Amino acid sequence: MKYIGLFIKYFFDFFFAFIATIITLPIVLIALIVVKIKSPEAPVIFKQKRVGKKGREFNIYKIRTMTVETDEKGELVASQLPKTEWVLGIMNDEMRLKKWGKVIRKTNIDELPQAWNILKGQMSWIGPRPLLKKEMSVMTEEEQALRQSMRPGISGWEAV
Repeated sequence: MKYIGLFIKYFFDFFFAFIATIITLPIVLIALIVVKIKSPEAPVIFKQKRVGKKGREFNIYKIRTMTVETDEKGELVASQLPKTEWVLGIMNDEMRLKKWGKVIRKTNIDELPQAWNILKGQMSWIGPRPLLKKEMSVMTEEEQALRQSMRPGISGWEAV
């Protein structure tokens, strides 16, 4: 019975991700064009390694809203904040966000490419946010086990 529920959840995740990809494709394309025009020197898609179900690493995809060197600086800033602040994602991004990035981020358009992660079976619509390996390393074994027992999600609970 447990596996039937998991299959139904996976089916709905896949089905709605497929529909969402088709419906939001024009919005994503417009956002990608804006990013490329405003910042032609950098990639339009932000790709970052995250930890998923059973500790498997995968690339998460988002529309880039920050400066190119953000990934490196973001990890540096995150490591200097108390655990509760950076695990919950509370960081001051103002200095790294581009002006057009604020609009894209505020409307959550930057999250739309994560539907590809759902289609690939790496993420779900609802589940714990996928964290960086560095963020997982400061958690207890119980917290890690709980997070890695399910597919990470686009929305859902933030911290264990």
